[in-house]
Amino acid sequence: KEVQRVNDDLKKHLVSIQEQQKLCKKRKKDADQIEKTRLAKVEKALEILTGELGKYKDAVITNEAQSMMQTKLQIEEQAILDEINRANDISPAADAALASCTNQAVETKMEIDRITKETAAGLREKAQLPSTLAMEGTQV
Repeated sequence: KEVQRVNDDLKKHLVSIQEQQKLCKKRKKDADQIEKTRLAKVEKALEILTGELGKYKDAVITNEAQSMMQTKLQIEEQAILDEINRANDISPAADAALASCTNQAVETKMEIDRITKETAAGLREKAQLPSTLAMEGTQV
């Protein structure tokens, strides 16, 4: 009887263990399925993240290029402004030099005109001298 009771207890225990094994196998199968699903989601998220990181890298590179271009344009703008300022500084001196040259040219032209008139008058006198002498000779 005792052996029978122990044997029955062992059978009950065996059935309990088998039920627990079935439950454990079911839980293991469910856990495996959950793991596969989560792994697929993680892989998909990783793929999306990788794509977004690539886009971010492209945006950073574009932004850096735009910053460099902006800096270059600012440098060029400053160079142009410096050139304009320098031209503005030179312009009054150039205007004064031009005015001086213009005045000198006018004075030189007036001097040439005066000398030309004097020379022409002198040449007329010389040209008339023989006819004046001839007239004087005829009067004598």
